[in-house]
Order: sequence, then structure tokens, then C-alpha cells
Amino acid sequence: MENNNSIDTSTLINVELDGINSMDVCDLVDAYICYAEHADGTPLTNEELEAVSDDHDSMYSLVIDYIH
Repeated sequence: MENNNSIDTSTLINVELDGINSMDVCDLVDAYICYAEHADGTPLTNEELEAVSDDHDSMYSLVIDYIH
């Protein structure tokens, strides 16, 4: 499994998030990445999706970008 520190989330494309609950807008604890691609168009593996989703700082940034 690739370490989430080696995935530069700023280069991910076609990011799809799920679990965003408007009633939980301060924490967004249920949000997760259900699909994303590396800059070259290669889809992230399930392990990579999980690793990025588990990185709370990266997830928060992705969610904020996604909803704005």
C-alpha cells in the first residue's frame, strides 16, 4: 500500500466525494473519497483512496474545494 504522504492531493483530478452531510458541516467526519485519479489519469487504488480519506487534513481541504 502506498503511503498517503506520497500522494500529492493537489494533483488529483476527477475527485468524487461522498458522505458529505450538510448537518455536519463543521466536522465533515463522514466524508470520504469514492473516486479520484492521479494527474496522469490513473485511478487511485482502493488502498490509496482509503489512505487519503484517512488523512484528515487532506480530506478537509478536498471537501472544502469540492463544496466551493
